[in-house]
Amino acid sequence: MPKFRILYLRHNVLEQSESVEAPDILGVIKKASGRPSDVTVEIWSDKGRVGIIRPSPVTNH
Repeated sequence: MPKFRILYLRHNVLEQSESVEAPDILGVIKKASGRPSDVTVEIWSDKGRVGIIRPSPVTNH
C-alpha cells in the first residue's frame, strides 16, 4: 500500500505531521478530514506534493 505524509499547517507554520498508508489519495483525504477550518493540509507522496486542502475563505454578508 502506498505511503503518504500529511502536513497540518496553521498560518504557514507546521503544527503536526503524520505518515499514513492508504490505497489512494481519497483514503488520505478521509484521514485528514475533520481538522479545524483554519488549518491547511498538504498531502505528500514519494513523487512530491499530491494534494492541498486550504481553509475556506470567510465571507461576511
